[in-house]
Amino acid sequence: RGTVSVSSSGRRCQRWDSQSPHRHDRTPQNYPQAGLVQNYCRNPDDDTSPWCYTVDPTVRVEFCPLPICDDTAGGVVIGTNGIVYSTTCMFGDGTTYRGTVGQTQSGLQCQRWDSQSPHQHNYPSTYPDAGLEENYCRNPDGEPRTWCYTTDPNVRWQYCTVPPCFSDCYDDDGSTYRGTVNITSSGRACQRWDSQTPHPHSRTPENYPNANLVENYCRNPDGEAAPWCYTQSTNRRWDVCVINSCDPSATPPPSQQYQVFPTECYFGTGLTYRGRLDRTKSGITCQRWDSQTPHQHNYPDRYPNAGLENNYCRNPDEHDGGLWCYTTSPNRRWEECNVPKCFDDCYLGNGGDYRGRINVTQSGRICQRWDTQTPHAHTRTPETYPDSGLIDNYCRNPDGDSRPWCYTIDPTDRVEFCPMETCVWTEDVIGSESKVYPEHCMFGDGATYRGTVSMTSVGLTCQRWNSQSPHPHDQTIRHPLAGLDENYCRNPDGEPRTWCYTTDANVRWQYCTVPECFSDCYDDDGSTYRGTVNITSSGRACQRWDSQTPHPHTRTPAAYPSAGLEENFCRNPDGEAEPWCYTQDPYTRWEACVISNCDGTAPPASDRY
Repeated sequence: RGTVSVSSSGRRCQRWDSQSPHRHDRTPQNYPQAGLVQNYCRNPDDDTSPWCYTVDPTVRVEFCPLPICDDTAGGVVIGTNGIVYSTTCMFGDGTTYRGTVGQTQSGLQCQRWDSQSPHQHNYPSTYPDAGLEENYCRNPDGEPRTWCYTTDPNVRWQYCTVPPCFSDCYDDDGSTYRGTVNITSSGRACQRWDSQTPHPHSRTPENYPNANLVENYCRNPDGEAAPWCYTQSTNRRWDVCVINSCDPSATPPPSQQYQVFPTECYFGTGLTYRGRLDRTKSGITCQRWDSQTPHQHNYPDRYPNAGLENNYCRNPDEHDGGLWCYTTSPNRRWEECNVPKCFDDCYLGNGGDYRGRINVTQSGRICQRWDTQTPHAHTRTPETYPDSGLIDNYCRNPDGDSRPWCYTIDPTDRVEFCPMETCVWTEDVIGSESKVYPEHCMFGDGATYRGTVSMTSVGLTCQRWNSQSPHPHDQTIRHPLAGLDENYCRNPDGEPRTWCYTTDANVRWQYCTVPECFSDCYDDDGSTYRGTVNITSSGRACQRWDSQTPHPHTRTPAAYPSAGLEENFCRNPDGEAEPWCYTQDPYTRWEACVISNCDGTAPPASDRY
């Protein structure tokens, strides 16, 4: 309830009881308990930190420049992305412990992390965000609990004794647990059950009235293996909680049987890679993992299940840069390896339109089929989300999460994101006739699409274009330049969007789902359009308005100063029916652009039959 009233960029905050310059519903009347006084920074709607509307008409909302407070009574600091750092005790394995214990369980003093004496190491550079300060006990690399290098030359490292933050335990699968633990095993703060931010979900108090879904306390409403919660981290949808079973002999079931271990490529961080590459990117031979020469380490002891065999490249500690190894060069302790990724798929936006066939998570776990409720019961079914492409066990994003994900077949790991990256059409090449041939999205009707989607909108596999079975056709003869490769979705003949013949003898052809490269639209005749689309309806790149090559013209910024003729963006300076541009193709002077009218005008119906 402080009085800070400027945003992080220095903009003055708009009053909460004002609707100018920004209209909104975060008013004192609608949020009477949120302290919406004057123009002070507040957080009425459970965002990640206090914010305000600004008095700048071009910037609606910004966060405020407020640091995170240390809860000295509870010894807890909530950091970025929902991570909880404890200063007096530890959650789980102590990865997020930031206290000042500086001696081991046997009483040895810890060596400073910025010192190489008596023990050499590279932990501060390898783990810059692990809180390796002074000589305090930490767990940067996934050990069972906190540890440190010691000042005894004869004892390289030992575990430390840091008390757990919680003494709670649960019986059976934890469905009857009613405690107040609200931290996951990875140290993330739990999301409230009655909130849909940052993760939309159906495990609400209304849907599970007997599960005691109170506040953000760990619970097990749906028969998982242990109490869990959605997290406040945008990068982790859910996680099991930092609570042990009351039965000390109880152990979670093994997970490796549910994972894929590739040998020629890797996905995610490469944790499950089991190939035999034994050289670094620069060609240095890797040191054997069971050797201490020339570089000392204790990785096999710390990561017994990481496949640390011979001198093969691995990533036992999930290093952000991927696979690596210690080298046989005394002058180079370690280096990353050059192993290709298993998938080159990418997604646009939040991946809601992704229709690829990746079916493993970033940790290598196999995805559960969307039409099954085993091992995880859920409501993201093909029937509930009929337009989301929930086919087989392919990664999808049916509910507006931040990127594609899936349920896993591992009973102990409900949901994970999938190992794809975002993609943009601007990385695609400009080919013949100055046309742009996108690989991850389509312009207009998709005539220039050259990606690898090979499945129809309802999940049927496409027939190869050079095959006449089960459906004979002459498309490759009539359209030799249409990119009819493999069985990829294409639009050689002017359909409203991409399509293919199917491998189902009873279904000759169907449309495919390929996302559009642009979501822009224009009003009326588009004379007020000021977006950045610069591609025509046929896929040709636009000529700059201030250029006379390849087409001389009079529609210049000087002649039409109010028409927004910037760069090579589509515009309508002269009363045409829609936005257009001159093209970079010498043989096509101008064309309408690949932008739809905002009134949702539908494309014409197919006339193939």
